[in-house]
Amino acid sequence: MTDSSAPTPSSSPPTVAAILMRHRLLPALLLTAAMALVFALHFDRAHFYAPIDAETAKNLSISENLSPQRAFLMFRRLTWDKDGEPAYVMYSRFPIGGFALIKLVILPFGDNAAAKVFAGRMLMLTSLAAAAFLAYRAIIRIVSDRWVALAAVLAAFSSYYVLRYSVVVSNEWIMDLFAVMLTFHAMVVFVQEGRFRQLLIKTCIALLIGGWHVYALLLPFIALGLGSELANAVRARSGSHGRVSILIATLRRSLHPRLGVAALLFGAALLTFNFASEYAAFGGERPLTELPSVKSALSKVGLSPHKYYTEFNFARLVDRQLGRVGASFPYALTQWRGAFTQGAAPIALGAVALGACLLALLFARRCRIPMAALALSGVCWGTLGHRFALAHGHEIEGIFYVGVPLTLFTLLLFGAKRIRNLRLLPVAAAAAALPVFALSAWQIIATTPESAREADSHARIAADFEVIREIAKGKNVFVNQDEFSRAAFYGSASAPTVLLPGSRIRYADESPFGLDFALMPHRDERLPLLTPDNEIAFLYGPVDPTDLSRARFNSIASGASGEPAARSAYNLFLKDGALVYLKEPCDAADIWGWFHVDIFPARSDDLPAHAQRRGYDRLLFQFPRFGARFDGKCAASVPLPDYPVARFRAEQWWAAEQRWAVKFPNTPAYRAIYEDAALREPDARAAFNLHLDSDGRALTYTREPCGAPDVERPFFLHVEPERAGDLPRDRREWGFDALDFDFRLRGAVFDGKCAAKIPLPSYPIAGIRTGQWIRGAGEIWEATIPFERPTPIQPSR
Repeated sequence: MTDSSAPTPSSSPPTVAAILMRHRLLPALLLTAAMALVFALHFDRAHFYAPIDAETAKNLSISENLSPQRAFLMFRRLTWDKDGEPAYVMYSRFPIGGFALIKLVILPFGDNAAAKVFAGRMLMLTSLAAAAFLAYRAIIRIVSDRWVALAAVLAAFSSYYVLRYSVVVSNEWIMDLFAVMLTFHAMVVFVQEGRFRQLLIKTCIALLIGGWHVYALLLPFIALGLGSELANAVRARSGSHGRVSILIATLRRSLHPRLGVAALLFGAALLTFNFASEYAAFGGERPLTELPSVKSALSKVGLSPHKYYTEFNFARLVDRQLGRVGASFPYALTQWRGAFTQGAAPIALGAVALGACLLALLFARRCRIPMAALALSGVCWGTLGHRFALAHGHEIEGIFYVGVPLTLFTLLLFGAKRIRNLRLLPVAAAAAALPVFALSAWQIIATTPESAREADSHARIAADFEVIREIAKGKNVFVNQDEFSRAAFYGSASAPTVLLPGSRIRYADESPFGLDFALMPHRDERLPLLTPDNEIAFLYGPVDPTDLSRARFNSIASGASGEPAARSAYNLFLKDGALVYLKEPCDAADIWGWFHVDIFPARSDDLPAHAQRRGYDRLLFQFPRFGARFDGKCAASVPLPDYPVARFRAEQWWAAEQRWAVKFPNTPAYRAIYEDAALREPDARAAFNLHLDSDGRALTYTREPCGAPDVERPFFLHVEPERAGDLPRDRREWGFDALDFDFRLRGAVFDGKCAAKIPLPSYPIAGIRTGQWIRGAGEIWEATIPFERPTPIQPSR
């Protein structure tokens, strides 16, 4: 007889796994919260409302310029030549849909540039969230597990590239990521349910609103799908048909080639529309092969050379591909103590991850082809881009390697779930992926040094242009400097167009419109300055731009008088607390890149706290901020710190390559040191005269006559303290402190004289012994200075 009160299997309490598996909405809500966090972090950044990068400014300009009046011509800048004729800088090599969508969201905001940037970035963040949810829904279809889908999506979207560039306003990148995920979702539906029409429509929508990366997803999908069908047909008809007939029959029956042909025709139609608009803009007088967008398209497929393109380099391709695969894994994990962000580590991680992904795909049974296409799409795009496009590539294209971690995490978690004792692993993985995603987003968006610098700089640029816009609205504005200079300083050559809506922007020196207002990145109170309170961008005028450029150049170049302090690619002069650069002849390439000035102080205590560890201060600047180029000459004046400087190291870098470098002493300062010491009787005489400061805090070496051979040998400087306990621990056995130095680094030779000034320790000193020596041969000369410190006056009791 059984006990009716005993619990039956059907009434037993549900397990934790069963409870979690029944919550169908919880994973979706957690994914929503993760995307909301990205929105919130970006809202907290001061520069969210200002153009901070070339892509944002360029694409806002292209979208702003779209209009039916110009037959939807895509161009990033409109200027006027000296005859008053319009001149377009075309950008018609991408589909119009993405730009049209950006145009729709910025249209309601009129001339409010900040609001347009805000609306464009909101569109990008919305595209990112939509891409994440499409990936989530596609993976649920593949593995029938929401927790696996959540964990895989969060892990993949924790990529540095995805989060770092999530607000770059562009028809590419994040919008293209959405387009790829839309096509991927359609591929999964097609493989499972055979909905070819849906795949075709979503592919065309993706091509319309995104860039061309969708083709990198279609290429492996069509190749693998058709190959699979051919293999199945050969196995099914082995011995009964020839292979050629099987191939023809498969091609006629397969939907994969039809997808490829339809996608190519649709893309060709989009480009034809662009080329037709461009052809009409040139009045139908320019040959098709001479249209800017046609020339760009030809260069992309290797049919036309380009000055910035280089030969295919297989080793560089592999390193870049694998490095970007490695950097596509969760940032909070790969950057931990720099473990996988430097050297060969990301390349090794990428090689292991890509190999593991391909191996796992061999054992996959569900939707293997769409997942393989997604994993290989970044590699396909990178290979084609490296073969035909810019040799250095775009780091931002690392976004498209997200398919590798997305596929790998999906397959690993789904495989582990099938093991009986690991059924809760997907839930645990999702629980771990949430803080990893949050931490990655926080580190990339909110706390990186680049973000802080950009936030400050571009917030000030936006504030300056607000003032300028009120003055220059509806007026002709000449933008000083060439395209590279504008891009370096304002974030993009297109930035003035975006930031000054309603103004007619011009870049040529000769104006058909008479006197203009002029925009320059320099403050000069001697010129007709209209924005004296601005910090970065300044408006002058109305004035002849040529007169303004000449006056600016002459003002800077006036500081380059006498003998240069150093000669290299530039002549360098020290004048009134500034370092002046002068070069003649000089072209646009001479001012490219970053200029470095390393400043070595006379006393290390004068350095800012952040620079004391390395022993020198560093100024980084781009030429347009402090310089001007006029009539084939360049000049720049960089203000120096107000503390005493001993030496300088000046360099120029472009694309991680040092173009030139020079080291030189602060000769005017050493001349003053020599003249001051010459007024006093030396405390000791030897090969050099030795002078103690009145407070006993520094020792000055002088000599006349003096040349380079006199300072080649190393100098020793031994300081004996009054109390042995004042010495550093490693010097107490010696009984003195060793402050040995190289005169060439701590002093200067000038006008047949030489001088050096060496700081002394702050503790009470009993005596000093100094001189020069030759390694292995002993001292050349030496001198001893008895040190008499004044006795402090005791206060009366």
